[in-house]
Amino acid sequence: MPWPAAGGLQRIADVPIYATDPLVRRAASLQQTHDAAAPTARMCASTLAQALGFVDGESVRVRQAQGEALMTASLDETVPAGCVRVATAHVSTAALGDMFGAINVERA
Repeated sequence: MPWPAAGGLQRIADVPIYATDPLVRRAASLQQTHDAAAPTARMCASTLAQALGFVDGESVRVRQAQGEALMTASLDETVPAGCVRVATAHVSTAALGDMFGAINVERA
């Protein structure tokens, strides 16, 4: 069951270092690094397991008003409870829209 966006989860987005401009996006050597990995839906344990019932590595669908994306849920204790960190500036998350705001997460 998805966590409802109204009063629920909030998206926190970052722009990955190797997704910022055309030069680094086209540098094959940089795109092979850990910093260029596909975005995941990063959440703390209380959000991931206790609130949503997901496990680290599970496939999830994230939705915002503008669109949706399929990705892997990952445990990240640096993300505040009630938030999901999903990178922007990536082809897999471009349809989501706003970098910050309400977001729904559900099993894929």
